[in-house]
Amino acid sequence: MNFKVRLLLISLFFVMVSAVGHSADRKQILILNSYHKGYPWTDGLVKGIEETLTESIKDCEILIEYMDTKRINTDEYKEAFFRLMKMKYAKFKLDIIIVSDDNAFLFAVKYHRDLFGNTPIVFVGVNHFSPSMIDGHEEQITGIVQDADIPATLNTALKLHPNTTQVAVICDATTTGQAYIRQVTTAESQFKTLKFIYLDGSELTTSEMLARLRSLPNNSIALLCIWLKDKSGVFVPWERGYPDISKNSPVPLYGILESMLQYGILGGKVQSGKHHGVEAAEIAVKLLAGKKLTDIPVRLESPNTYMFNYKQLQRWNISRTVLPRESIIFNEPQSVYHQYKNIFWGIIGTFVFLIAVITALSHNIIRRKSAEENLRESEQNYR
Repeated sequence: MNFKVRLLLISLFFVMVSAVGHSADRKQILILNSYHKGYPWTDGLVKGIEETLTESIKDCEILIEYMDTKRINTDEYKEAFFRLMKMKYAKFKLDIIIVSDDNAFLFAVKYHRDLFGNTPIVFVGVNHFSPSMIDGHEEQITGIVQDADIPATLNTALKLHPNTTQVAVICDATTTGQAYIRQVTTAESQFKTLKFIYLDGSELTTSEMLARLRSLPNNSIALLCIWLKDKSGVFVPWERGYPDISKNSPVPLYGILESMLQYGILGGKVQSGKHHGVEAAEIAVKLLAGKKLTDIPVRLESPNTYMFNYKQLQRWNISRTVLPRESIIFNEPQSVYHQYKNIFWGIIGTFVFLIAVITALSHNIIRRKSAEENLRESEQNYR
């Protein structure tokens, strides 16, 4: 065997070894979503998870599944989905699973061992969590609870609208909607001077809900929790339903999700899908780095942020000075400086550089002239 052939074989050997090592080091992570692609909350979660994982893990493969339970959520469907997942992932060696929202979480808890064995699960976006929900799975499951901070949002609304005596709560017929109703009813005891009415999607169609919304008296505020499916089972796309709710509300409309701001809610202490996704992915990164799951307890405090819609603040004549100090203003017009600050500082930097160059050149010229004069004086003295 000549030298060139041996060199080729050795090179191929090292390429194969390198490829095998690379494959063995690759982390496989499954994101199992309750809802569908295009649903703003889910899209924000996935974006936050993907960005964090790809920035933190050198070599990972991210697999994404959507249960689509906003549109269909029957027992037969979930059984069929289980069979599909079992067939699809039978030969996968997953390193970690991130599940988003209630239905994917409940599905993962029920089928955890059948589908994924002992693979650790990180959940995010689960409403009304209690430790009993993961009984028997404490060593395999942790995550972040999603709770709308209803008291904080209502307290802020009462400060901004001190004449309020009634709150209209808008919740649909989905699992999430009914969970939000429970959250609001739990908070009622903190607001004894307020009357709470519920525009409940399990009892109203969308048109009936909008009619009742339009009839609210001036001393009311409205709180939009979620509206995607009414009592007739009709699915109302987010991008169509929420603008309709905003347009039909004669009173200030507060909300619980960041993505609602683009459709006309005034604001509140809202939940950000991307922020939640980042936090869940950070837990996954710690687990993949070797930290024990039992050392990462379930986070019971939802990471929420005060955010408000600039146009709605203008509509209701609310000054930003009365908002919570850490508030973020959505769609606030930027000053000329903020729009062009990179160009501004670029020009300033160029001027400073040119002044420095001119100063250095001037100093150099002065030194040269001084040296020449000294030389002439020396020559004259010598003569």
